[in-house]
Amino acid sequence: MFVDSDDYICDGAVQVLYERLVADDSDMAVGKHTDVYDNGATNDAYCAFMKDAVLTRNDVFQGMGKYAVSAWGKLYKREMLESIRYPALKCAEDLWVFPAILDQCTRISVVNQTVYYYFQNAESITQKKSEQAKCDELEAILRITELLWHRGFCESAKRYYAKAISKALLFARKAEARARFQKHFDRQKRKDLLKGQTFKTQAKWLLLYFPVIYTVIRYVKRTVGRD
Repeated sequence: MFVDSDDYICDGAVQVLYERLVADDSDMAVGKHTDVYDNGATNDAYCAFMKDAVLTRNDVFQGMGKYAVSAWGKLYKREMLESIRYPALKCAEDLWVFPAILDQCTRISVVNQTVYYYFQNAESITQKKSEQAKCDELEAILRITELLWHRGFCESAKRYYAKAISKALLFARKAEARARFQKHFDRQKRKDLLKGQTFKTQAKWLLLYFPVIYTVIRYVKRTVGRD
């Protein structure tokens, strides 16, 4: 089990996940998590859909983006992780390794119980991203998109592609972000991934390729906000 340094688990979390993992003869057990904020507020809406179930790896790949793509909040059989190594000096490291972990698993137990509390720290690396951190995160999301598309999980791939477009708009140098899309997908695949996306996502794509428009919109929003 992985627990980040500013998060915590509930009493009995390991036992709950272990019992389900053994009973179902699964390779991974996944529990619900609750977001916890500085002011004491909590939010567990993200996991509202989760019910007790036994899934295949393809089920989880198909639903990627619904289940947290994180190493935490789960219990694994040790052998599922023996060939897995975290990349050195990368941010958003869970996005880099979780698909590889999932690929080792045949059966996954979903547990309808909160086991993990995810603290939303405004001072964390996740919240205050450097340009390099943004690069690492975008690269990881594009890798997941590529994997899902290659496996035939087109709708999941499109969800991650939309997420990648949103992340790319945060880059100071939009040309660098665009280059990363071109590295992973040729022009036709980029068109296929964009097809059927919401108007909002397609508008973001336009802004990514015409950053002057994005700069003007941001300027107008700041000006209106001051007024």
